[in-house]
Amino acid sequence: MPPEKGRCILCRTSEDQPAPGEDANVATATSPGHKKTSRWSSVATQVRERLKRSKRIFMLSLIVACGIEVMVDWNATLREINVLRDRVRERGVSYVHILAGAADEPMTRKDTAALAHLSEGLFSDDDVIFVRFVDTHEQSLFEQLEPKYAAAFQQHRQQAFVEYFAKQIDRDLKGVMFDFDGQRERMVKSRYRDFPQRWNDATDVIMAHFVTPPAPRETSGRVLYQQALRTPAHEREAGVTYAFGTVPRPDGLAGAVVVAFSMDRTNDAIFSKYLKGLGMVLFFVALILMQNLSSRREKLQLLNLETRYKQAKQALRDALVETTEAAGLTASGALEQSSGSVDGQLYVLHSGPGGLSALLVDPDGEGIEAAALALQVRQCFLKRRADGPLTDLVAEVAALGDVATQIPLSRPLGLLLVHVFPSGAVSGVVGPVGGARLLRSGAVAAVGPLQTVETPKGLVGPISRFAGTLAAGETLLLASAGLADDERRTTLDLEALAGFVVRSMGGQPLRADAMADAASWARGRSSALAAHDITLVAISRSA
Repeated sequence: MPPEKGRCILCRTSEDQPAPGEDANVATATSPGHKKTSRWSSVATQVRERLKRSKRIFMLSLIVACGIEVMVDWNATLREINVLRDRVRERGVSYVHILAGAADEPMTRKDTAALAHLSEGLFSDDDVIFVRFVDTHEQSLFEQLEPKYAAAFQQHRQQAFVEYFAKQIDRDLKGVMFDFDGQRERMVKSRYRDFPQRWNDATDVIMAHFVTPPAPRETSGRVLYQQALRTPAHEREAGVTYAFGTVPRPDGLAGAVVVAFSMDRTNDAIFSKYLKGLGMVLFFVALILMQNLSSRREKLQLLNLETRYKQAKQALRDALVETTEAAGLTASGALEQSSGSVDGQLYVLHSGPGGLSALLVDPDGEGIEAAALALQVRQCFLKRRADGPLTDLVAEVAALGDVATQIPLSRPLGLLLVHVFPSGAVSGVVGPVGGARLLRSGAVAAVGPLQTVETPKGLVGPISRFAGTLAAGETLLLASAGLADDERRTTLDLEALAGFVVRSMGGQPLRADAMADAASWARGRSSALAAHDITLVAISRSA
């Protein structure tokens, strides 16, 4: 009696479950080969599965990834900004060193013409706007301000350049002459240093723990670079910086010199760096978001598919009967599933007054549909046994094949069906899914010759029937590793497997747990079986 067309046994509700007493002649289903996991292992698995699907964990990972990207990009941008500023600093320090080495005699003689001549070449640098020489009494010996810049500064600030920075320049020149170390420390701790400067110093300190910083360049004289100026409103002055240092002479100190720079061009370049850095951050953050959201969807789909695969495999295991008995016959089965996709294999054991039947099923292909089809075929087989005993095996497999063709998304079946009568007579039908062997007196023998029959609709051929006798004390071993490939080459060495089972029995009845061990042994013997389920059924006749 075929199952209702279009119904998937994997999707049955509690209302669809068999009524009490249905399939009463079938033993309670168990999960052969299933190992009980410890409590902590189960908890750890649940936690891992929950973390995989957790939106909070995903958002936290996304925030961390974006945060790292922002940090890396902005660190590169701030480094580039400091490189631009360092170029001005290096020029300033170099100019002050050159002037300090040549200005000692003119400053001692107070020769302003010579100082003017020394300063003349400075203004060929478009960024140099001011130079001043002072003696040890802090009196200006010579100073020059670039005229165009002076006019623009006056118009923009409503105050002359010299007056605007007078207090700060005087303070710094005095400090470099009479308190060099204190002046340098005050500059380092100045609250008018901006974020890029502080960031650069902080990263240098961190890197110094891992990489030895380069030794500072040895210089003659004392030179500092001031880039932490302030406005009269006590805000950071970003438009001007200057280098300043002492002018030594053989018998002491001649005075000090300061060279100031306009930062307009550098600030324009810095602004471009900020825009570039912002663009890089937005681009890579957007890229990270897109990649993570896309991979998140794919991961959830994969997790859902894995969950459905697990449910399908569990449904197959739950449908299995580990052991059943009838009229002096005992049947045991084992199914070892592959770790990958759902292969769809299962076995069915049925016992009754007419003997004991075993059905091994493997739908062509893999996936949830294959598992659903196998379960439908199992249900149909058991319902047909409720209607009457198994008499004609060829007609039986034809009926099962017909059921398979009526199911949506159906596929051809690979079957191995065997019935053992109380007298020990064996009758079987086998497709290209496996085979049967007799285990007698520590040896392996074929059941009987194969006779090819017409392949019924819905089955994978060729189909052959066989017959034989199961004597008292003997065991009939049925084994399947799924359908053979297109060239009909099986990957299961049935003779070697039967030999292993014989050695495992040691002259004793075959135990149920030994079936799972034999399936594991067969898989370990051939790497080609890694993606295949392995099904074993042993039918023994008491002595």
